[in-house]
Amino acid sequence: MKGGPRAGRILARIQPDHGFEPHKLRDLHFDVLIALTARMHGARLITSNRADFELIREYRDFELEVW
Repeated sequence: MKGGPRAGRILARIQPDHGFEPHKLRDLHFDVLIALTARMHGARLITSNRADFELIREYRDFELEVW
């Protein structure tokens, strides 16, 4: 899976910047994979999870729409 190593690199940057606990990083890992998949396909990611996805956008840009 191409997104896996990329997701790991993003999480490796997020963790020291924000000091998240392992359980939060696990949850973010799934969101990072979703964001990278949307980016790879040129799709807009639509979510109600503003905080996590805006955080991820600080490290990798993708189209985001929050409802």
